[in-house]
Amino acid sequence: MFIGSGNSNVTFNSSGNNIYPATSSGVPNDATLTLGSSTARFNSLYLSGGVYLGGVAAANKLDDYEEGTFTVAVEGSTTAGTGTYATRNAQYTKIGNVVHVRMYINMSAHTGAGDLLITGLPFNAKNQANGFYSASIDFSNGITKTTGRYIFGVLRSNTSQIEVQEQNTGSTVTTWNNDVALDTAFQAAITMTYTTD
Repeated sequence: MFIGSGNSNVTFNSSGNNIYPATSSGVPNDATLTLGSSTARFNSLYLSGGVYLGGVAAANKLDDYEEGTFTVAVEGSTTAGTGTYATRNAQYTKIGNVVHVRMYINMSAHTGAGDLLITGLPFNAKNQANGFYSASIDFSNGITKTTGRYIFGVLRSNTSQIEVQEQNTGSTVTTWNNDVALDTAFQAAITMTYTTD
C-alpha cells in the first residue's frame, strides 16, 4: 500500500517490514524526499536501532548517543586507598564509539600509596594491541612533579583508569612513561577523548 501525491508518496511494505519514500507508482524514490523542513519540524524521534548518515555502509551508522555523569576517583597503584574530596564532578558525552570526558577533582586527603591513578571512567578504552590515549590535565595544583616537566594522563587499552605521568619539555622526549607519585591533596581539571568497543 502507498499513499501520497505526485512523487511524494510513502509505501508500506509488509513483506520487507519497512516504510519507504515512493514515486506515484509506488516504487522506491531514493534520496529525493525530505522529512520535515526548517519551519515544519517533527518533535522527538524514538529509535531502537541506529541512523545511517551520509551513506548506507556500516561506517555510516550512528547507533548510540549518551550524555551523563560518572564518579571520578583517585587511587594509588600499590595501595588503592580512599580519598577525601572537597569537590569532584565528571561528565561524559558518548557519540557512537567516541567518548568525551570532563573531570574536576579537589582532594584534601588520601590513604593510598604508589603512583597516581584517576579512576571511574564510564567506559573502558577500546581493546586493541598497544593502544593508549592521552589525557590533558588542563589545570593542576598540588601534584608533585619534576621541575621543568609537565604532567599528562595515559589511558591504556581495555582499561578505565588514567595513569598520571610526566614528560620533559625539550625537543627530545626522554621521560615518557615516567609515573607521578600519588599526592594526598591536590586539584586538577582533566579532559580527554577516547574510543570504546
